[in-house]
Amino acid sequence: ALIGLYQLQITENVRERIASGGSALDPANLLIGQRSSVSEDGYTWRLNGVDLMAMIADNVEAQGPALGRAWAVPLLLSLDPIVRTDATEQLKRAALTTSKSFLLLQYAGVAQMDYYSCMLTDAYGNLGVAGFLAVALVLAMLCAFITVVIQAAAGPSLLVMACFALSRVLPFEQEFSALLFGWLKLSPLILGVIIFNPLAAPLLAPARRRTTAALRTTIVTGSMA
Repeated sequence: ALIGLYQLQITENVRERIASGGSALDPANLLIGQRSSVSEDGYTWRLNGVDLMAMIADNVEAQGPALGRAWAVPLLLSLDPIVRTDATEQLKRAALTTSKSFLLLQYAGVAQMDYYSCMLTDAYGNLGVAGFLAVALVLAMLCAFITVVIQAAAGPSLLVMACFALSRVLPFEQEFSALLFGWLKLSPLILGVIIFNPLAAPLLAPARRRTTAALRTTIVTGSMA
């Protein structure tokens, strides 16, 4: 944990040093407490998904939510490694690669490629208040699946899938679209891990107490709870 915190400090030092015209290789970047006055990018803003919603709220209520249009961009880009089109190339050049960039332009009149957000931000822009319920349901089902599979040690393949799902659920500041479509690019890697099966059965808990039907029942019950 201490090493991780130190690495975060170094990363922040490098970013601030470059923003102020300095060098990323400056040895002072390795020191703790080296803060530059030019940066207003505090850690607390990283958890702020409300500000963008406040910027677009009036027009979302007046014009209606985007109804999925803001998710078209990340969906196209998630398929880009498989099906590359001129549209995805143009979106990348214009730095319009996220749902929030679409929402800011559509509802706030702001052309900004990046802004603080969270899972609720683009869900609200696309579905209105119902987006909060959609995020809650998806997270509940995924967390129930992860919990049940890990507790039951329900087989190597399911355990790999549960760990992958956990890696997709944990990042709070990602967009909801990343949870919906971000797995597409990584699916070949996950399939490869499942096929080669590096998790040997003896390493898992020996008891396979839950059948497939019981597993489904527990997941549904956990998600409803």
